[in-house]
Amino acid sequence: MDGIQKISDTTPDHEDLRNLFREGLMENDRAKLLKVPKSDLHNHSTKGCRRSWLEGRLKRILPKPPVRFRGLEEMQEWFTASIKPYCSGREGTILRWEGAFAEAGRNNIARLAMNFGAQEIELIGGMDVFQTIIEGYRLQYCPNALFEPEITYASSCDAKLEADRIDPYISSGFF
Repeated sequence: MDGIQKISDTTPDHEDLRNLFREGLMENDRAKLLKVPKSDLHNHSTKGCRRSWLEGRLKRILPKPPVRFRGLEEMQEWFTASIKPYCSGREGTILRWEGAFAEAGRNNIARLAMNFGAQEIELIGGMDVFQTIIEGYRLQYCPNALFEPEITYASSCDAKLEADRIDPYISSGFF
């Protein structure tokens, strides 16, 4: 086995990662925290990117959020008023998807459950276009992550209508 290392010789073991994570927390060291593989089990795809990443792509300063939101409703209101106006529609949705994958890669996400709205999929051109875009971003930003995409519907949707239109999503095998 000249020149060949076993994976176990080059990959940090579980205890090393736990220690690195613990050190990162105790030292308030983001760099250490970012090195440790993590899971993101509930990622809203169009809201998963960093504001600073989005600012760089849009070449504009975006409003800062409050230090603390009083609840999910206030968070949604801030997002709708402060982020969405600058990146809405087809191109804005695609840009925010890319940002979510970029952030997952930056955070060393090893298991990513990301949800996508059926309305967004239709907005950008349907399942084939959607799959191509998403798979491209996954491969670009976090190719080694276990990716578990989920389809979501607004709670106010017409459930009967959406049930009649769900077949292309389910039969794609993507979700």
